[in-house]
Amino acid sequence: MMIRKWYLWTGLAAAAFVAVTAFWLFLSTGWAVALVQEKATRSLGRELKAEGGAHVEFSPALALRLDRVSLAGASATDDAFLTASSLRVPLTLSGLFTRSLDLSQVTLRDADIGLVIDETGRSSWPQTPSAEPAAIRLLLDNAAVRFYDGRSGQAFAFREAQGTVDISATGELSLNGSAAINGQHAKLQAYVKDVARVSATGSPVELVLQAPALSANFNGRLATANGLSLAGTVSLSGPDLRQALRWAGGAPGGTLGLKSFALTGGLDATARAFGVEGADITVDGVAGKGDLTLDFRGDIPKLQAVIVTDVIDLDKYVPAAGASETDWGTARLNFSALRGLDAAVTLDTANLIYSGAAFGPSKIAANLVAGRLDTRVVSGPSEASILLDGSGMIDEFALVVAGRNANATSLFRPLAGITWLDGTADFNATISGTGKTQQEMIATLKGEVEIALTNGWLRGLDMGLGLAAVAREMQKGWPGAGRGETAFTSLATSFTLADGIAAIKTLKLESPSLTMTGSGEIDLLRQALDLRVDPRLVTAASRETTGLPVPIMVKGPWSAPRLYPDIANVVANPKAAYEALKGMGLPSR
Repeated sequence: MMIRKWYLWTGLAAAAFVAVTAFWLFLSTGWAVALVQEKATRSLGRELKAEGGAHVEFSPALALRLDRVSLAGASATDDAFLTASSLRVPLTLSGLFTRSLDLSQVTLRDADIGLVIDETGRSSWPQTPSAEPAAIRLLLDNAAVRFYDGRSGQAFAFREAQGTVDISATGELSLNGSAAINGQHAKLQAYVKDVARVSATGSPVELVLQAPALSANFNGRLATANGLSLAGTVSLSGPDLRQALRWAGGAPGGTLGLKSFALTGGLDATARAFGVEGADITVDGVAGKGDLTLDFRGDIPKLQAVIVTDVIDLDKYVPAAGASETDWGTARLNFSALRGLDAAVTLDTANLIYSGAAFGPSKIAANLVAGRLDTRVVSGPSEASILLDGSGMIDEFALVVAGRNANATSLFRPLAGITWLDGTADFNATISGTGKTQQEMIATLKGEVEIALTNGWLRGLDMGLGLAAVAREMQKGWPGAGRGETAFTSLATSFTLADGIAAIKTLKLESPSLTMTGSGEIDLLRQALDLRVDPRLVTAASRETTGLPVPIMVKGPWSAPRLYPDIANVVANPKAAYEALKGMGLPSR
């Protein structure tokens, strides 16, 4: 009986020893680590380390997990090309006992991948072709990818990347996943025909990106030999052009216009300069065609463009001043749109619209540098040079306009709100002002203006009726209550501006039935007149002129001024003044 018990315990001990040994062999991972490291060395020419050791995982599936993994850089002095909190390789029971691994699929968790090109053009990623090429699938879980080119300073990064990277035995690469780019979640797809050719002559590539700020599709060639470059066709679109530029690294200001956009064309990009030729462009529903370059190499991005379009509506981009019929407006004029982006843009349009008026075919050449916008506009016989300076604490503007044979109504209504003047105009004006609101700018206006009109009308004012009315009594408001008109063959005026006050040097009107000269001041800020005019009726037969023996004073708000003869005390005692006027030879007419 004792012998039988001894055999039983001996058998149980032997079985336990075999079981423990088998379990130890089952869980032993040294062979697997060595196999993975050997594969990395043969395929990539780099040392793979697993400083956290290796473990067998049973959930969610049987797998080998290496912790605190790193793949060496291009040289001993370089940082690791790749680090990860873990590297996971699927296992099978037969593989454990036969000590074999299927390395065709690897999962990297919390990977940090540094794609670096140094100043000499040497890249950090493995370049040596594999002695045993094989397909591999990389599953990325919360990866970060950093790119930096020491030759150009170009840099970008992806974070929180999730997705799949497939690399074929012939070097083809496909990526499908998502990542956080500049704070926005984006979907990514990429195909590279030959990874090895990217750092040499370049490889065919297809790229697709979908982010809230921008959707992009590219088909062409990718190379890094002389800087990261792309050449091919590109298609871009998004809901807000400013938002897209800010997301890409620019900082354009302003809020008006530049919303929904789309662009397609031939892309040629090197480092941080992107050029598109033959581009079809749509912004704010307006289509155009041309060439453009966006350069991020400086501290401030710069846009260069030559674009032809059917229409440009400036009203979409000019901020409202808050003006009314009696107020120039105290709304803050925000010149921030001039900051954050430099530009040199030429626009050729079939129709330029401003303040609701259509100016027809026009050319605009705009140069924006450090918050100063210098623009030249040529529209038909007229041209204007406009300087807007938003670089300082107080916004400034300067305007130089000149024209020949221009339509007065189409010109003066949008520029100055003047609707009562018509004719063919020759003009020159040089004015400037400063301020944070339109009212402040009007109060600081300075400069000189010359206007000469022919064959036109003063609408809403019959000078003949006005002369007869003032001959009878003092007028409060324009005679005729805005009805009637005065036709003229010529009307010329010149005045200087200082502190928002126009000092009239010359004022002369001529027509077959009337002549008029005048001088005085116009207070633009207060919208008030202080004029001294001498209207005289012309006798058709003899061409002799008759009028009041004294000039007429026009004083008060320009919407309803007082009109009266220039006689002492006329305001205080109109009756006595008119009696005195009769004694001077008041005409009967």
